[in-house]
Amino acid sequence: MAIVERYISPDGLLKLIVERAEDGDWSLGFEGFAWHVHGDSLGWCGYVGSPEQRVRAFIADIIESRRVIVISRLAGAVRDTWVTDDPTQDELKYAELNETIEKRYWNGHIVDDDANSPER
Repeated sequence: MAIVERYISPDGLLKLIVERAEDGDWSLGFEGFAWHVHGDSLGWCGYVGSPEQRVRAFIADIIESRRVIVISRLAGAVRDTWVTDDPTQDELKYAELNETIEKRYWNGHIVDDDANSPER
């Protein structure tokens, strides 16, 4: 797959990459981390259209801070990052010793655990 687009969060922490395979498969994920999603599988969260249209809509939701991003840190270093489909899930129940979980938006606003909304 070839990287066709790259988006960098305002604080420079996250790099969202969009890839396209020779067979036309579209996917996106965070550079340097395993989590990714393919355009044809984005129907699970309500996206419609072609795989490219689904990827474009998902990107817009991420970079316009409408999707919650989870960042896992181990001993302070970013270990993993992904977009969650359930912002209320207790990610800490799976955490390792010295692992912290941060839920935030692309714009850097932290998700308020009590209200599940960004601090504004």
